[in-house]
Amino acid sequence: MKKMKLLLSATICAGLAFSLAGCGKKNEDKTVTKAAANKIVIGFTCFAPIAYNDDNNKLTGFDVELAKKVFEQIDKTNNTTTTVEFLEIDWDSKETLLKNGTIDLVWNGLTITNERKENMEISIPYLNNEQVAVINKSDSAKFNSIESLKNATCTVESGSAGEEVAEGKVKEVVACDSQLNALNRVKNGDSDCAVIDSVMAGYYTTTSSLKDDLMIIKDVVLATEQYGIAAKKGNTKLINDINAALRAIKDTEFKDLAEQYGLTDFIAVE
Repeated sequence: MKKMKLLLSATICAGLAFSLAGCGKKNEDKTVTKAAANKIVIGFTCFAPIAYNDDNNKLTGFDVELAKKVFEQIDKTNNTTTTVEFLEIDWDSKETLLKNGTIDLVWNGLTITNERKENMEISIPYLNNEQVAVINKSDSAKFNSIESLKNATCTVESGSAGEEVAEGKVKEVVACDSQLNALNRVKNGDSDCAVIDSVMAGYYTTTSSLKDDLMIIKDVVLATEQYGIAAKKGNTKLINDINAALRAIKDTEFKDLAEQYGLTDFIAVE
């Protein structure tokens, strides 16, 4: 199996997005100071329905709105006032940005793994997810099983869970800078399939302008996983506060947001 890195500039990637809303230009200043105690900086990437810009160019999405609700609950419990800010990041740099204090949290459909638990503080699971393969509808007869993917060129997001599970299952893995661009490469015929989160795949193959061209291979699940929220190793108080808030709102605001964004079947908070 071959593996290569695909370097796409922000300009090229934006051009591939077609009519889909992007998350805007990344903050180019990588020297953002460590967040003060009353300010939380959350690192994210464009990942609908988790985080994206709406028709009014306003950042929204399930994780974005959930983060706001969680810190409202934390402030209510601790009698504090917290300002929540969102910084678009390169997903491949998330661990470094946590360690150097550029961001306080990675809250963006982060897959919980044992390795990440060793290197970061991770919250309780809040959403369930699967890694699935998305193809062009015209290739539905050609690619219809895990076995058939052995002859496929597959695009994944660099540093993602999809990149890990695709290795060894396909002919060639091409890594790009986002799951959305992985989908666009499939649409353009530059790749046979994209291995991405089912949360995102379901949204883009049923709701977006890609729905007429792309589909999820039925009954092919490459991995099952859960999402968690990550903080710098040692910041247990912040994660404990988040865990308590998630449990406090799981039957109210959390449930309402999941319904709003079509994620009711993915809820994992117990």
